[in-house]
Amino acid sequence: MRFAPPTEGLLPDENVVWARKQGIGFWIPFFAIWILCGGALLISFGFAFGGTIIGIITIIPVIASTFYLVRAFLKAVRTKYFLTNKRIVEATGGKIVKETPLSIFGDKPINQFLETKVAYMANNEPRYVIRIFDPVSAETLVDCTDLDKNAAEAFEKIGKEVRCRYCDTKNSALNSRCSYCGATL
Repeated sequence: MRFAPPTEGLLPDENVVWARKQGIGFWIPFFAIWILCGGALLISFGFAFGGTIIGIITIIPVIASTFYLVRAFLKAVRTKYFLTNKRIVEATGGKIVKETPLSIFGDKPINQFLETKVAYMANNEPRYVIRIFDPVSAETLVDCTDLDKNAAEAFEKIGKEVRCRYCDTKNSALNSRCSYCGATL
């Protein structure tokens, strides 16, 4: 299924609360430097001390590592996370890779299944790592890194309710409009 909000992929009465690209993180540039420097040294030593055959054999892991790194980089750049008022979606290249309906949490507070940690500070602002666990199996459902305070606050709203000031209908705190009368919450 194609997922490209706001035009494609949203369910009826579904709104995007928060969206963010995955980002490349620390490890991709770290290993890129190692492959660039270490690969060049490995190939050089292979040719210098092992001859032509060993030199050619040392090229194979460098090429394989480079291929894997480029693949990981492209996947990271193409992956985007969405939090809607009905589900959490991980999409790569506009296609849903993983989705978790918010209904699996039932009436349980999300804090039981949410792990939020400050990973580091950037420009005096905390950057978070957020993990959401399955209420049944305790497996990790969502694992997002390098998030700002707005993202952390949006995830903490999962399972909370607000009442419409016009019709007194209970709505998810993630909704921007009342599910009954359509008023802005």
